[in-house]
Amino acid sequence: SGEPLVLELHGRIRMASGDSILLKLETRLRAAVEARELLSGEVPAEAWATLATLEKARGECGAAVEHYTRALRGVDVTAWLRMKREAPWRLQLLALVALDRADCLATLDRDEEARKAAIAVAADLATVLGETDPLSQQAADLRDQLISSR
Repeated sequence: SGEPLVLELHGRIRMASGDSILLKLETRLRAAVEARELLSGEVPAEAWATLATLEKARGECGAAVEHYTRALRGVDVTAWLRMKREAPWRLQLLALVALDRADCLATLDRDEEARKAAIAVAADLATVLGETDPLSQQAADLRDQLISSR
């Protein structure tokens, strides 16, 4: 059940190391996402998340923010709680997506949006996972960093 998270993390590591094959995979993923969007209108959150992660790794935060936002559409505290019960790997993946989105907003100098996004995800994860969970702590650290950069 943790396979998508493992694949996501594997992709992040490969992109950080400059793997050129992932650029080809990004092109294919983008084509698949666009085709699926045209045919059915529904693209899984994981596809948007992976596409955004690949874009962020290349420094394309503008496009990444849009795709991260699509991946997180409809995710609120109730959705986080449901994911915790039904698909914990999905909660972990989307928590990382929410953190990456806030980070990209800050990179784009959209500081107020970045702070709001970081505050929201930190509060949601603390509620759902508890304040001592590593993801909650990571979200709190990002929140504190963005708030202190005012």
